[in-house]
Amino acid sequence: MKICLQLAVIAGPFFLGYVLLTRGGLLAPKPQQRVEKRVAVREQPPVKQESRSKTPRRETPTPTPTPAQPFVREPEPPPPKKAINPFSELPDFVDLPDVSLSTPSAMFSVPEHASIELVTNDPALTLVDSSILWQTDDDAAPEAIAQLEVGNESLKLSWSESPPEDAVTALTNSLLEITASESSRAVALRAPISVEPLRFDLTDTVQRIACNLEPPPPIEFVRFELLSFGRLPIDRTKGAETYVLAPREEALLWYSTQDPIATKFVMLKRGKTAAIDVTHGFALPSGDEEILSVARGKKLRREIERLANAAENAANSIVQLKSYLSQLTSQLAQIRRTETTSILNGVKVPDSVKVAQKAMAITRTENEIAATRRNVVVAEGLIADRSRIEEELTALNRIAEFANTIDSTAVSYRFFLQVGDHEVD
Repeated sequence: MKICLQLAVIAGPFFLGYVLLTRGGLLAPKPQQRVEKRVAVREQPPVKQESRSKTPRRETPTPTPTPAQPFVREPEPPPPKKAINPFSELPDFVDLPDVSLSTPSAMFSVPEHASIELVTNDPALTLVDSSILWQTDDDAAPEAIAQLEVGNESLKLSWSESPPEDAVTALTNSLLEITASESSRAVALRAPISVEPLRFDLTDTVQRIACNLEPPPPIEFVRFELLSFGRLPIDRTKGAETYVLAPREEALLWYSTQDPIATKFVMLKRGKTAAIDVTHGFALPSGDEEILSVARGKKLRREIERLANAAENAANSIVQLKSYLSQLTSQLAQIRRTETTSILNGVKVPDSVKVAQKAMAITRTENEIAATRRNVVVAEGLIADRSRIEEELTALNRIAEFANTIDSTAVSYRFFLQVGDHEVD
């Protein structure tokens, strides 16, 4: 009994603790434990804790997660409508129909409700309503040379019978300005001609490029423009800051080299057309200006080399020349002291033969002295200019080397017609 009583005393607290823990849900299985906790939180009223040692600690219930809301993308605003370009199908240029055609010929499509204006440099040419009129005499009535009409959004032109040649030329060198939706666009009435770039050719003294157009435009409205210079080392320009030339204007393109070398473009009138003359030039240290061409370069080199050789020879022979001049001077003095008399019967009489011989010797010696003095002067001048001659020969060698770099260089250009505020290629 004593042993049993001792076991009961020892095991009793453990049994009681087990029961309390089991009823409190602390030793219950995990699923049941969660349910009992939630129930206990809902059914039991909160107990005011008097002391931390008397009341067991209550665990905070696990909050139920809120289901995630689906992501809804905000609708993007519609893209702005593209502005309608009324000139999307309008060409930059168009060829006029053949003069022999009197029936309407379609040229290009025009925007709806567009207005058409004729822009020309010839005051005799006007557009009234749909008629293109030509009037060269103020006292005469204007003559209709062509008709414009719009059908199915297409602009058509019909020529009158046998229009004047000058009127056709004036119209060809004009343009039509189309206005629609507060915007305007110009259409040239002649197609441009594509040309090859200008290639520098130093075998020619002057290169000429002409504005060959039929019918030819008025020269005073023709312009020439340099577009690109390829590999040319342009340093500065003179006479054409924007590389655009009008008739009788010129432009100098200076190159960034040690020696003054330039290419000159001059716009001239050649018959009924405008032309550009292209020349290349350079200046030597002496200030002599020369044309940069193969023929002129070879000729100038021969001249400078000859002077250089002469200066070298003069330096080597100046001592001998002066010595020879001194000998001639002494010889002349001796000739002048020569007697020209003869003794006849013991009396000195003038000898005409000796007089003539002395005069000839004096003249010959004086001429030789004069020639030698000229040679001395020339030699002294060549010796004084020897450094300058060598400097010019050195500069010419540099110029020849630079000429090889620009020979065959392609330069892009264009001729265009100034019609009002517009440029027609």
